[in-house]
Formats: sequence, C-alpha cells, structure tokens
Amino acid sequence: MKKYTHAWLAFMAIKRLEDVKLPSTNRRYADSLVEWFKRHKDGVAKGAWYPDLVVKDMANSHVLKLTPSTEAERKFRRLPTTYLNYQYSKSSPIRKLSFTIDEHDNLPDHCESIAHSAIDHLKMQECEEKRSPVSPTDNQIALLLFMLSHYIGDAHMPFHCDSRRFSEGIDLHGYMEGRLDDMVRRHYRIDEDNERFL
Repeated sequence: MKKYTHAWLAFMAIKRLEDVKLPSTNRRYADSLVEWFKRHKDGVAKGAWYPDLVVKDMANSHVLKLTPSTEAERKFRRLPTTYLNYQYSKSSPIRKLSFTIDEHDNLPDHCESIAHSAIDHLKMQECEEKRSPVSPTDNQIALLLFMLSHYIGDAHMPFHCDSRRFSEGIDLHGYMEGRLDDMVRRHYRIDEDNERFL
C-alpha cells in the first residue's frame, strides 16, 4: 500500500476504537488512548510510512506468504479474470487445507517486537522524571505505534498473504494499491508539504 493509504488505515483504527461499544471501565481507557492519539496525529503519515521509507524490510517483514502444505495441494487454480474473492474461495480446491508460511517471512515477529518496544517505552516514561534525557517522548511512542499500524495493514493486504505472483504480467498488486491510494486522495484533503491529512 502507499503512504496515505497506510496513514488512513491508522486513522481508521483510532476511529474504530473511538466508536466501539465497551464496558464503562474499558471505555475510560479507550477514550484516554484516543485522545492521546489525537494529540499526536500529525506524525501519522510519516510514522506509518517509515517502514517503507527508512526501514525498507519489504522482503520479509511486510508479507506473510501462505502456500498449501503438500506438493499436491500447491496447484493453485488460475484466477478468473473477474470474480468476487469470497465466492471464489467457497469453491476453491484448497479451501480448508493446511498452509505453510514462507520460512523467511517474519511479519508476526516484527509486529510483536514493535508492540513490546512501545510498551517498554511507556514503562520507561512512567518511571523517569519529567524532561529526563533518557525518557522516550510521546512522539517517539506514537511513531512506533504508527509504524506498527503499517505492518498490521500489510498483514491484511491479500496480495501480501498469497505465495502466487500477482505482479507478473498485469501487475494486479500495484494496480490495486494505486486504486486504494487514489480513493484516499479523492476523499481527504492532504497537505503534502507537511505530510498530514486536513
């Protein structure tokens, strides 16, 4: 996915947290987190794009390629030219079969690592005195969480979860990511110079 699609997904996650029905004890914590994110929203575009711009670990941390487990099951049926994914999957010969993950993909581990880093930063912030030079800032923690949203978004991108090659020939993968980005740009005003939504 592209830069502003990733930022939009992070915003939508915050919006869902704001809108979800929760017991009153949990609602208080959710509201506090939503308000915290709102105070740090200007970093969303940059933070959600750091994995592609700075970290550049696309080969293994942005994908979770699944392949049928046995050689006999590896024979994917060719995709029809037009179809509804759900309808196709209902009649797929590989439905309910076991799958393996490419041994080089580490997306879940990477997500867990970033989540633990954010939690550790929050704990360090709690025990350090204000303005301590070793205390992580809220902006640093927000950056980690926006980076995490990038990897979680990629984990749910269908082309990142299927071992077939969707970029060969018609580049369906790139086309779909471009369409998503066009939709975000069409429905939101974006301040390119300051890398933020308006």
